[in-house]
Amino acid sequence: MKVLSHSAPWKPVILGALCLLTGVSVSIAGAAKESLAQHLVIKAMSAHPELTEVGISVHSAHGCHSIASTDAGDVGERCESGDLRVMRTSRPYAVKESDGFDVSLPLHDASGKLIGSLAMEFRLQSRETKRSVIAKGSKIAREMEAQIPSKASLYERTQG
Repeated sequence: MKVLSHSAPWKPVILGALCLLTGVSVSIAGAAKESLAQHLVIKAMSAHPELTEVGISVHSAHGCHSIASTDAGDVGERCESGDLRVMRTSRPYAVKESDGFDVSLPLHDASGKLIGSLAMEFRLQSRETKRSVIAKGSKIAREMEAQIPSKASLYERTQG
């Protein structure tokens, strides 16, 4: 959990802007709370040791951006081409790399509405194929989707 403090009068404004970009909110006491999207990627990462990174991207009026990731540097970045392709086609996308597989899958809310993409990096394991990592990723996506009432809920703060 991150703790941010502010002693100068301009810092709350800066902290507010950072919270919007990173998915972290700050309570009056200074304890950080995470968005549902960030909570879900952290939970997936801890439940699936075969993953090296997890992220959620959505398309909004401001374009397509990452709203949650286990790599903090990715949050707020523009969507990668695989994520855009998945949102456009609603079909999974996988690429084998030297250290594993990058997989992007459509992400739906609990009612089945397409709300974005779920990107995951899987460690390379023997006899792994694109088909097998897409199957693993689809199972993880279904676990997440059951916990997402709507696209708007991804931005809501959890209790930490």
